[in-house]
Amino acid sequence: DRERALSGELGPFKYDVASDLTLGCLPIETVLLTLDFLDLASLFSVSTVDKALESLCDSTDDAFNECAWKAQWRRRFGKHWESSLMQAAAKRHHSHWDPSQPPPSGSWRRFFFEYEESWLEWSCAGQNVENVAQGCLIGVYGTVYDVSFFLDEHPGTPETILDNAGGDTTEFFEDVGHSTSARRRMKSLALVHALPPLQRLMGPRPEESKRERGDAHG
Repeated sequence: DRERALSGELGPFKYDVASDLTLGCLPIETVLLTLDFLDLASLFSVSTVDKALESLCDSTDDAFNECAWKAQWRRRFGKHWESSLMQAAAKRHHSHWDPSQPPPSGSWRRFFFEYEESWLEWSCAGQNVENVAQGCLIGVYGTVYDVSFFLDEHPGTPETILDNAGGDTTEFFEDVGHSTSARRRMKSLALVHALPPLQRLMGPRPEESKRERGDAHG
C-alpha cells in the first residue's frame, strides 16, 4: 500500500486503523510536515496508532528514506555532523556514511538516540597523544575541546591530560578541581559546543502539564 500511495495510485494516504483521523485524508508529504511539529514524546505515542503512521515516523525502507525521526535527527544533528570535528572522526573511523543514506542501525529513531549518547566518545576516540598534527581532544559537559597547544601550559603537567583525553573527561575534570579563570580559558579551546538538553525536545512532564492546567483554571 505504501508503494502504491507513493506512486499516487491510492491518492491521499489512508491509514489502516485510524481512518477517522484528519491526517488520514492528507498526502504523505503533508503528514510528514505535520509530524515535524511534534515533540519527541508525542512522536513516540503517535507511532503506536497504526502501522502506516509507524512507518512514517520511523522508516526502515531503503526506497523511502524520509520519516519524522530522520527530520528530528537532521534538525538536531545535521550541522553537528557536518562539523570539522565529526568529519575528521568519520575519516579516522573509515566511515563513508552520510545522511542521504539509511542510518547505520537501520532505524532513524534508534540512531537518533545512539548518536546522542555516543557522538562525543566517538569523535574523541584515539585523540590522546602529544602530537599537534593528530590532536588531543577532551570532552567536558558535552563540549569538545582541542587542548593540543595547551598541554605544555597545563599546570598539572601534560600527562595529566593525556592520561584522560580521548573521551568524556567531565568526572576527572571536576574531581581534580579547576578555577573560574581556568574554565574561562577553556572557552577559547572549544571545537564543538554542547547540544541543548534533550529534555527540551521531549515536551513537558505530566506533572508540569497538570500544573499548567491548574494555573489556567485558577
